[in-house]
Amino acid sequence: MQNFIAQLTEENLRSPGWVWIGAREGLDWKWRQSDTYIDRFFWEIAYPDQSSGDCIGLSYQSNSGEFAWSPRSPGDEIGLLCQYNQSCQSVGLNQSDMVLEYMGTCFQFLDVSKNCDDGAEECNERGGFLAEILDDSTNALLLDRALYLRDLGVNTAWWIGGYDVGVGRSWYWSDKTRMNYEEWSDNEPNNNNEDCVEMQRERQYQWNDQTCSVRSRTLCQIGIPACGDPGEPLHGNRLPDDRTTYSVDATLQFTCQEGYTLSGESILRCMNDGAWNHQRPSCEAVECEGSPPEVALASTMILGSVYQDIALYTCQVSYIPDSEPISFCQHIGTWSTPNLTCKERQLCWNATVETVFGQARLPMTDVGIVIDSEELCPDVDSEGLAAPIIRAVCQVSSDGETYWNSSIRCQENITRELRRILMASYILITLDALPVVMKR
Repeated sequence: MQNFIAQLTEENLRSPGWVWIGAREGLDWKWRQSDTYIDRFFWEIAYPDQSSGDCIGLSYQSNSGEFAWSPRSPGDEIGLLCQYNQSCQSVGLNQSDMVLEYMGTCFQFLDVSKNCDDGAEECNERGGFLAEILDDSTNALLLDRALYLRDLGVNTAWWIGGYDVGVGRSWYWSDKTRMNYEEWSDNEPNNNNEDCVEMQRERQYQWNDQTCSVRSRTLCQIGIPACGDPGEPLHGNRLPDDRTTYSVDATLQFTCQEGYTLSGESILRCMNDGAWNHQRPSCEAVECEGSPPEVALASTMILGSVYQDIALYTCQVSYIPDSEPISFCQHIGTWSTPNLTCKERQLCWNATVETVFGQARLPMTDVGIVIDSEELCPDVDSEGLAAPIIRAVCQVSSDGETYWNSSIRCQENITRELRRILMASYILITLDALPVVMKR
């Protein structure tokens, strides 16, 4: 890459023969627990100076309304963010507002007031250490939780495990990652007051430290490698889930909803070529093995054997189910036990009821069935010759006998009744008039 950049610059650069690149000096920061240099930073400001402090805290930034890394004086007494390289359950912690688990690591916010060194000792005594935040997704998760706790009035700053070594000179790229590759010219860098980096033609475009206020051309990189959002699997989730692109080395953790198991890698990492190191996993429905529980006097028909599928029960002839005849495939991979028995049918037999308009016939039916009297009254037509006024119900007596509970009555529609009265009155009037006519 260095040779390619040098050749490209030589072909396109006019005098003077030097150009800025995106690197700058910063403090030499390490993690306490692992004693390794911090390669990825999440500062509020890109390059904090020496006077800012020698320890790193997650601090609330009033100008942005969010949390970010910031150097703090080791004597500041603030809360602690402890890390345990195992599950929360393994260390006797239950997940809560102050405790969360991510990618197999447990983090605990301790709402205490400790300085930097005492805070590190407190975490050690609990079996952990001040947190080491290595990637975007972990940082985003912890900053979101810190903001949530601030809104609850818990705390506004938390120690994490970064500290300034205080010796030597360290260099960082503009994306706040530590420089792991260097191409310095002979005897460079050589001036503690020169904090920026340039490439010079007279030095075959090897690097030189330079005062940042010097005016020079700039070499820009367009399109920093990043991975696109792989999306959530069906019936699954991913964390973090609040962005559409992920920077190099960012990680995603996938989980499945209840009743589904993960097929594939649970953690994906964004590589330097802008691709994820694995395919997105899928969530497969839990399968129920074996057969559903047996029910006396019933047969079973299995309609599917994965989560939320059902099996149907059918009672033998002359028997009926007393509740829903279904068993479900549960999220734990077993069939639910149906609250079902097959009971012998209790019937009200055919019956005939006398009404003022004739006989009403009651069909054979099961106990509890209601027959609308509209079906019972004879000669009901669109004009409502007979108007239904009651229902018949098949019931069981105290001694277990079935009977029809009904007082069937049918009455003529009032419109027809009035018509008949009027017709009768007309006939009577006519008959009364006949003698008069005959006399004439």
